[in-house]
Amino acid sequence: MKAEYMHTDNNNSRKTSDNRYDNVSVPRNVLLYVPRVYGIPSEFLLVLAFSSFIFLVLFYLIGLYSLLSFLIPVVVEINRKPSNRVKQYLTKYTEKILQRLRKSSKTSVSRNGKYVIVKNGSAKGIIIKISTEYDNGEASFNKLSKEIASLFKGIEASLTFYAIPEKVDVRIPCYNKDGLFGDFIYYRMFLVLWKRFVNEELLFDIINKSQHRSSSIKLDANLSSEEFGLLKDLFDKNYTRMGSYYSSKKPFTIFKVMDANKTMFPGYCEAIELSKTNCVVKFSMIKAPSNYTGIISRKLADIQYEIKEREKRGEKPEYLQNLVESASRIIEKGRSPGNYIVLTDLSFLVYSNNSMNLPRDANLFNDYIRMAGLAVRNETSYKVLSAKHFLDFSNLGKAYPMDLLSAASMTPIYFSKEETKGIFIGFNEANGKPFFFDPFSAPSYNIIVTGETGSGKSYFSRILAISFVEDMDRSVVILDPLDEYSCDCFNASCSVLDLRKSIFLDALKTGGNYEEGKSSRTKVVIIKFEGRDKNKLSSIMDYIQAYFRSVDGLKMVLIEEASILSKDREIGLLLENLTRQSRHFNTSVVIVSQSINDVKERYAIFENSVHSFMFRTKIKPTANTVLSSEDYDLSKLAGGKGMSYSECIYVFGGASKKILVPKREHQLY
Repeated sequence: MKAEYMHTDNNNSRKTSDNRYDNVSVPRNVLLYVPRVYGIPSEFLLVLAFSSFIFLVLFYLIGLYSLLSFLIPVVVEINRKPSNRVKQYLTKYTEKILQRLRKSSKTSVSRNGKYVIVKNGSAKGIIIKISTEYDNGEASFNKLSKEIASLFKGIEASLTFYAIPEKVDVRIPCYNKDGLFGDFIYYRMFLVLWKRFVNEELLFDIINKSQHRSSSIKLDANLSSEEFGLLKDLFDKNYTRMGSYYSSKKPFTIFKVMDANKTMFPGYCEAIELSKTNCVVKFSMIKAPSNYTGIISRKLADIQYEIKEREKRGEKPEYLQNLVESASRIIEKGRSPGNYIVLTDLSFLVYSNNSMNLPRDANLFNDYIRMAGLAVRNETSYKVLSAKHFLDFSNLGKAYPMDLLSAASMTPIYFSKEETKGIFIGFNEANGKPFFFDPFSAPSYNIIVTGETGSGKSYFSRILAISFVEDMDRSVVILDPLDEYSCDCFNASCSVLDLRKSIFLDALKTGGNYEEGKSSRTKVVIIKFEGRDKNKLSSIMDYIQAYFRSVDGLKMVLIEEASILSKDREIGLLLENLTRQSRHFNTSVVIVSQSINDVKERYAIFENSVHSFMFRTKIKPTANTVLSSEDYDLSKLAGGKGMSYSECIYVFGGASKKILVPKREHQLY
């Protein structure tokens, strides 16, 4: 497979406020380059010259039978093409010869005290569990990459990462009232710290000496019995090669990354998640020998020579120019103090439930991984021992040289973590996983929801209130100036206080819950009002203050069209006080408005609300709002009224992500 045939468009990569690594690409695989003379590989020409020499010698000895020597370059060329049936026929018998070799160097996993030890030949390692705080944002990605690079620098061992998929049943209450339990693939991530020709005590010393402290990456050497069993199932896998795949308990095939044409962010992990295929990821990184800079320098000289020759013929070798840039960058990093070249290997084991579905899953994986900017080769057809090499944590095969930061960006630690706590909102566009939201998991509980009419903003707010009552069994007060809510929306005790009827004004002032003369403590209170009558608005604020103090536990106050309240100076100040005091009374105040600019006019509301859901609007956010106009074009968000879904941007802690909010069958837009 030639890397120059791979084309990837990365111009639509997600942006964030942290653009220090914008347009920084992963270096191309310089070692993949083969010098060519007029389009013919130079190694083939060398073999042809060698065959000619053999022909002359044999012709002198045996005459015309010496013509058979010209079969040598033909056999060499056949061996270079993995799809050729002749090679598959030859490798079938080679497999039998190498079966004993495979068994003699099989990877084994065992426990030694609290540590899990993995061995293969002269290599020994300790397996550590990894968990991260990755949020699919570029700032988070860059932070994790730098921490992995720092970890590699500070530890006296080579690193091999494994990411193992597992299916999780998640309740998704978006299609019917009972909810749908969907199968979603999440990944458990492990790190093997290994060295050759060492005893286990030395490995223990390396672990104890490494002082890795990070809030974003957590390393844990204490593996549970379930995790230990997961690793044994992987490394103790019994398999038989069947030509294009391996037959096992679950048939599988092996892919290896040959080249990359992508920026560091976004990574490839999201592409694997979106493909929804079962894929074990292996990534190895070791420090290159000191002479490796010279090896790449010689490659660089060959590439530059070929560029000159092609330019003389009027060609524009863009791929070769990319290789020159990559080689120069790797050499520069390798020669800089405190930095060095890293040899890497990224491989994938794609498996399916049966051999009939495996070709479909393998093709699907191949399509998604190419969209992520990686050129892969099916190693099962190309190499006899591809499965053995994958399960051997110390085997890199033909290494892919990179600078340290690029290598850290290719590690398989950028998978989504499993989250089912809170309210189901929708699906994360970046990885296709369900997005659950817990407003009480942050220092501030308040929420801002913005969007133009028909964007899905009000539907989202209604679903938020319904889920808060029905899924979390909490109380809600809703201020409804546009008469959009009714008790029919809720499967819980509910009261409507209609301020359009003056008889309920006194009831609000006393903080009581009344509906048609009945008094009761209810889960949902809907307050309907119209206009900007100051007395009524003041009564509403007094009611909410009483609600804060009288209702125990977590609760929510949802204010639709908050601009009606905030435009009045005195009422606006009261609203600001509500958002300041909400945390002390375990209350989440939800501010719903047409634009984030309206909310920003009330600084205290803006500063005390850490969660923002922004739906479609043609009004561009002003400076210093939660979302820069360069991050996302809010006017291009899809869905809303009359559609089965809506799109919004969720912003929290400086990071943003696009969420698809599906329609529930029993709730309409």
